Amino acid sequence: MNKIEYLNLGGLPIAADADAAEMLENYLMDLDQYFGKSEYAEEIISDIELRMAELIEEKMGSRKIANIDDVRYAINVMGTADQFDDGVDDDDFDEKIYTGDSKQGNYNKKLYRDPQEKVIAGVCAGVSAYFGIQDPIWLRLAIVVFTLTGGAGIILYLILWAIMPEARTSIDRLRMKGEPVDLKNIERIVENGFDHISSMADKMSEKFTKKKW
Repeated sequence: MNKIEYLNLGGLPIAADADAAEMLENYLMDLDQYFGKSEYAEEIISDIELRMAELIEEKMGSRKIANIDDVRYAINVMGTADQFDDGVDDDDFDEKIYTGDSKQGNYNKKLYRDPQEKVIAGVCAGVSAYFGIQDPIWLRLAIVVFTLTGGAGIILYLILWAIMPEARTSIDRLRMKGEPVDLKNIERIVENGFDHISSMADKMSEKFTKKKW
């Protein structure tokens, strides 16, 4: 009987047989070596592990123990460091499989509030990202006009605020836009997120300095 190992992937517990655990550990070691060059390595690896856990559980179905086919499925979806490093296109990954409507590029698209582009709560920015609207200002204006003309724009906004979760991780942000959740995109979203925070901090510092003087 194959030995069972218990793993923690992005905070999610996974039980796997020895062969599956070995393949997964080797895969994650390769990623650690590759993304170790990045100053955002910890965040990137954490999001990758979380997505790997989701994919493995998806492939397992009702089974309680992950096997090597489950891990292989997750790796095929995410891609490998070698493929990423060589600049291989997403469509060229061996047996790459996505959940959602891959023909239309809709990879499990979901509604999220967008905290990076928010004015109040990120509702309009999130809805705009979901429907592919380039600038959320048009949706914001529509809410204002709808409210001023006797509509229930504010009520609608508050309802959406209550039911839409916030896009907290790179996985959430990719799903918000309907993009594939793989190594390349997770790294891009994580790095862009930190760049955005840094840019906002610089702007606030600049405003504070101007007011001081």
